[in-house]
Amino acid sequence: MRHRWKAARRAVLAALAALVWLTGGCGAPAVPGASGATPDGAAAPPAPGGVSEAAAPGAPLLLDGPAARAWALRAIEGARQSVDLEMYELGDRDLIAALVDAHRRGVAVRVILDATESHSREALPLLEAARVPVRAVQLQGGIDHVKLLVVDGRAALVGGINWGPRSWENHDWDVAFAEAPEALARHVAADWRSGRVRRGAEDGPLVYADGRIQEAMLADIASARRTVDIEADALSDRDIVDALAAAARRGVRVTVVASPQERTTRSAVVRLRRAGVDARYARGLILHAKVLVVDETIAWLGSANFSAHADLANHELDVRLVAPALARRLAGDARRLWAEGGD
Repeated sequence: MRHRWKAARRAVLAALAALVWLTGGCGAPAVPGASGATPDGAAAPPAPGGVSEAAAPGAPLLLDGPAARAWALRAIEGARQSVDLEMYELGDRDLIAALVDAHRRGVAVRVILDATESHSREALPLLEAARVPVRAVQLQGGIDHVKLLVVDGRAALVGGINWGPRSWENHDWDVAFAEAPEALARHVAADWRSGRVRRGAEDGPLVYADGRIQEAMLADIASARRTVDIEADALSDRDIVDALAAAARRGVRVTVVASPQERTTRSAVVRLRRAGVDARYARGLILHAKVLVVDETIAWLGSANFSAHADLANHELDVRLVAPALARRLAGDARRLWAEGGD
């Protein structure tokens, strides 16, 4: 009986959430049953079943893979005027179908894909056959690694999660905005107008692209007083590694959890350990996140790996959020992965 009551409650909440979005409410809300949905400013963690506490208007919503996918589908299905997508990997057939359906009902859809990614190359003819405006771009020596969705010029989803067939299974994060910073809409619109992605774009102070990401991250690490927490798919940028080691030497508690897949990351982990940082490898999952948290107050996440290639060659996009509740959630997640990790 109790189980049926909970199921009925979740169904009602889901229906109310969809109604709020479709009637022009505060944007796509947290997904019932998605434990990765956490609004900054919430007084408590998500309630049982994943229904988050009420957030301040416009607060960023932290989403894991399944929650980000559900948010994106709802947002595209509820779009009234425009959908702008810049995505490194696009292979999820449901999301491709949602883009096509939005175009067919008169929504202005524009899609930017990286020409070198295999799933995106397969998605390209599907979109072109449906006459969805799409551009495949190729950077000399690099990739368009951005993951950004902007709906109706105001709601946005940005972070590190690709839209591949199985990307949602990775350990990764996006943030959703019901009222997004204008820089996000400007960014994708400018990339579309130029006909090619723009290495060296500078959008700060909340939205950072390309080489500006590393510069601003280094300043934040240098300012750390108590803690620095990192989840890293790839960690090989010598300046970042040196900054983390320097922070540890001045008494900052540095927590680093990295994917064991990258050979260059292993070299960085060795260097950090020699500097006194107990860096560990994630176990039991595929770590794809690119997260930096400073003093449980400043949170960085986005497409950029902690690598020289991301800094010097790729087109990348990160957000820097001064958002203590969200930052504490990410720092806690990094520490949990670190505690469960190993050599």
